[in-house]
Amino acid sequence: MVSYKKGQRELFWDDFNINKSLTTAEVKMHEPRIEEIVFTFDAPWEGDGCNYFEVIEPAKAGITGTKKFRFYYFAWKMYDKDLKQHMVNTIYLCMLESDDGIHWERPDLGLYEYEGSTHNNIIMTAADDEVGSLDNFVIFIDDNPECKKDEVFKATAGGDNKLPDGTREPKLFCYTSPDGLHWKKGWLISDKNKYDSQNVAFWDKDAGEYKLYVRDFHGYVGDWVGNGGVRDIRLQTSKDFKTWSDAELIDFKGSEDIPLYTNAVRKYERAGNMYVGFPSRYMERLEWEPNYDELAGSEWRKVRTGISPRYGLAITDCALMISRDGFSWDRFDDAWMKPGIERKWNWVYGDCYPSVGFIETESGFEFAPAEYSIFCSEKHWSNEPAKLRRYTFRKDGLVSRHASYKGGKVVTQPFMFEGDTLKVNFSTSARGYIIVKAYAKNLTDGHKYDVLTSCEIFGDNLERTVIFDKPLSAFSGRETFLEFEMKEAELYSMVIE
Repeated sequence: MVSYKKGQRELFWDDFNINKSLTTAEVKMHEPRIEEIVFTFDAPWEGDGCNYFEVIEPAKAGITGTKKFRFYYFAWKMYDKDLKQHMVNTIYLCMLESDDGIHWERPDLGLYEYEGSTHNNIIMTAADDEVGSLDNFVIFIDDNPECKKDEVFKATAGGDNKLPDGTREPKLFCYTSPDGLHWKKGWLISDKNKYDSQNVAFWDKDAGEYKLYVRDFHGYVGDWVGNGGVRDIRLQTSKDFKTWSDAELIDFKGSEDIPLYTNAVRKYERAGNMYVGFPSRYMERLEWEPNYDELAGSEWRKVRTGISPRYGLAITDCALMISRDGFSWDRFDDAWMKPGIERKWNWVYGDCYPSVGFIETESGFEFAPAEYSIFCSEKHWSNEPAKLRRYTFRKDGLVSRHASYKGGKVVTQPFMFEGDTLKVNFSTSARGYIIVKAYAKNLTDGHKYDVLTSCEIFGDNLERTVIFDKPLSAFSGRETFLEFEMKEAELYSMVIE
């Protein structure tokens, strides 16, 4: 028997609560909906390299009197003025603010002088950083009850640092801040992996530990850059954010070994027993193929290739992965986010790097419930100002159990029923429907079941109360399982209250 806590949201994203032998509705991943451009990075200190986005809510750190959301990012220009070299020595850590997650503005922070003025949104710069590189700087709010107040904002930072003798010394450091604006270098986390991408950490209250998802490579020979190694994601854990386990390659349960660039892992707080990640997939062809000439922007691709072959030959998109324990993951084979219809600046290395974190925003449809927004850049390394694009997805709507009009059903594992109300997050077509049956073991004959049957459920709702022919409370305290008979329907999640 599986165990449900009363009031806990249970997702139909995997097979955890499913009787697989009786369930015929298929697992279906849902791609995000593309929305508007919400910001253009056209300040003098910004440019086409703006990336590595993260979005947080400062109120969760006890910061009041500010806008609801903060958006951290790296601001920089990719190329030198002659378009011959990749430039990384003028990277700035910056911040945007918003009250609705849709309209963003630069706050006048007054923290850093740029060309004689402190009227900018710059927090720090790579030139001032003791690590010698701001290849990544990933911030999170530490909600560990034992966290010191002046360290409630933490960040991991580091990258591939080239030493004077030409060797490389990857290191990952911790940075701390009381307010997310004034940072100080903390301590070395590790020097055993590559770290040259977003290294994402958070406090996992359910596990009672910090989780840190770091970038590494495997399968390379010699110098790790450009020698066919596979970019991967590894997990480290810690009780105090200082002493860490060795990084262990996360388990994709036998899925194909493909290069993954970023990971964007977070707990799915709406259902706290689930983790979700949005890894960007890195696909590099070994030589220029005729199709590159047909892609939009092929002339600019040749410029990128001239600076480094992989800048023109590599293409990225984004996958979806989900987990119950943070180590073993179900990763969907199809892309969750694609570069989309060909335009001048897409289908390149740098597409589909989603923000770390997604936020609740109002729907663009009147009276519709709130949804989640996640963000990506466009015009990456285009020699023109990058733009910030918003994408949205339904609450609990990353994955569903799907049935066509031919029909299908979902049958749960048995569980001890506690409560009197069942609510479902679902959608159907006009002619589609869901009928729910609840089966509880008979109190006098354990080989028989008492059955409650719902009315036909149709529509599209995040929390539809299921109406049964008799009170559901009669099953409270009894071993029960649910059967969802579905036609042309999606079933995302349920809550028993």
